[in-house]
Amino acid sequence: MDRTLTENWKLLDENGVADFLNVKVATLQSWRVKGCGPDFVRVGRCIRYRPSDILAWVEARTCANTSQNRASGNSR
Repeated sequence: MDRTLTENWKLLDENGVADFLNVKVATLQSWRVKGCGPDFVRVGRCIRYRPSDILAWVEARTCANTSQNRASGNSR
């Protein structure tokens, strides 16, 4: 497999994602239960995240002002 492809598709664990988002692992776990966090991949019993899903989730929550979030109904 192409090295560039595997580097771009490296799955992240909860600790890496929590660190990137500056939240606690427990917050990620809570978001998963509620269905409001980033998409994730289940690998056996392990939870992993694709970097592209994390970035897409962050982009979907980017606002220009504080009223924009409420107006769009974007609570996820």
